[in-house]
Amino acid sequence: MMVVLRPSFGRRFLKLVVGAVLLPVALRAGDDPSIRLNQLVEQYYEKSLELNPLVATYNGDHRFDDRLTIDIAPVHRARELDLERRFLAQVEAIDQAALDSADRLTLELFRYGRRQAIEALGFPDHLLPVDHLQSLPVVLAVLGGGSVQPFLTARDYDNWLARLDGWRPWVEQAIDNMRTGLEAGVVQPRIVIERVLPLVATQVVEDPRESVFYGPIERMPAAITGPERERLEAAYLAAIRDQVVPGYARLRDFLIAEYLPHCRDSVGLSDLPGGLDWYASRVRAETTTELTPEEVHSIGRREVARITTEIRRIQGRPWAATPGTGDTGSGRLLDGYRALRQRVEPRLGELFSTVPEADFEIRPVEAFRRRSAPGASYVAGTPDGSRRGRFYVNADAETRGAASEALFLHEAIPGHHFQISLQRELERLPRFRRFGHVTAYSEGWALYAESLGEDLGLYRTRDQKLRALRSELFRARRLVVDTGLHALGWSRKRAIDYLGSEREVDRYIAWPGQALAYKVGELRISELRARAEKRLGRRFDLRGFHEVVLGEGAMPLDILERRVEAWIEEQRE
Repeated sequence: MMVVLRPSFGRRFLKLVVGAVLLPVALRAGDDPSIRLNQLVEQYYEKSLELNPLVATYNGDHRFDDRLTIDIAPVHRARELDLERRFLAQVEAIDQAALDSADRLTLELFRYGRRQAIEALGFPDHLLPVDHLQSLPVVLAVLGGGSVQPFLTARDYDNWLARLDGWRPWVEQAIDNMRTGLEAGVVQPRIVIERVLPLVATQVVEDPRESVFYGPIERMPAAITGPERERLEAAYLAAIRDQVVPGYARLRDFLIAEYLPHCRDSVGLSDLPGGLDWYASRVRAETTTELTPEEVHSIGRREVARITTEIRRIQGRPWAATPGTGDTGSGRLLDGYRALRQRVEPRLGELFSTVPEADFEIRPVEAFRRRSAPGASYVAGTPDGSRRGRFYVNADAETRGAASEALFLHEAIPGHHFQISLQRELERLPRFRRFGHVTAYSEGWALYAESLGEDLGLYRTRDQKLRALRSELFRARRLVVDTGLHALGWSRKRAIDYLGSEREVDRYIAWPGQALAYKVGELRISELRARAEKRLGRRFDLRGFHEVVLGEGAMPLDILERRVEAWIEEQRE
């Protein structure tokens, strides 16, 4: 799972991705379509960062670290919609036939993104501003603990204090939105609020020094000394006491007294007004296809049957089983993943002609997120190395008894860390592409990366191969469960009985559609590889195939398919 941030906390997702700060290039005015296109996409990206300063921070652009916009406010959503419409109109006026192939791809990707954003803004996500996965109450605590927000200089510390000024106004807007939602019948399922309440309550502390938000003071660089150090310590104590804790307490009390009693027992998005259309839009956005929920459900059923058959076949073979450690303690698990890294990294050159320069670290998930976070997740770093990528491990959610080869390949290398780092290192691309995200592509690639385990010297024993297959089976079942919950009337209990995981089912309830991207994307990439292998025969080069899939960054699956088809024809000449 790649950790994401939702500006406007709607479903127009932007990844918490990385990159060096690149200021807009001053371009010559004129009639040249290429110059005009690149001018437009840079202008758009700059304005989008101003509207969404948290995204800028995660991207490594620290010009807006002191801002926290109330992006769930109607006025902010109106500004976003105006931005998307204006730039869509301008880019559609460019003569596409006058562009070279590289610029045509940029135009196509930019136009796709703007259309998708406009469609997403047509649904009332802002009336559901709180959940236990990616909403601001969770993101703010992660930032305040020192994960991505920089705390290196006194100015960094002051930036965070200024950013916190927006917290209590955001809470009031969220409460207003939820009250509006109650009147309109747009309300979260009860289980979502029951999940988020402990996360909110954890931040309501009597002693500010016990708050996760005090962590940066405890880790203050030695270079900040004397009166400056004392000033910052006093300011942080006051901010936690007067802003952070009251904001979380206000939200907690509202959720308990006013919201939770009126939450719905149903869990599907289809149970809300216009919910079937809302969910169908999510399915299109997350899979970058025109598949209906029913079609995705059928694909999931077929994949479950296929993988189950393969599991039974493997179980019947006379392989020697490798016993698990039986220990999911955080330290043992972290050591297991570090050992996997040592095995995988030296062999990446066998499958890839280009490998990223960016580094990553393996660390445990923050304590306050252990109850809700998945077994593993990834947050990208910055190409300049000032912040490494982070592969988070949650021992509380890990039930396999040992480090999972498939999970490491998915989240770290050659999965999310590999793909995203390569994309951020493509300095020739405009910023919206270097820092852009398409869920079906990114999660599809990460799931496809799991299948490379045998090529990388993993999956040598029956147990290892079975773990990989069960991981794939889990993603296939997601197609069935997510569509079942949000389009076909499944209850939470039915979903849990089918999937076997309350934590995961509650994730799909809170985040409709996102889980569909994994298997849909992986199936397309795997099918493209099989197609290339069949048509090229001995000419097929796996490193070349990976280069064409990764070489232009994230993109919708149909556009990726056209790129691979063109590559196949080139290889046949």
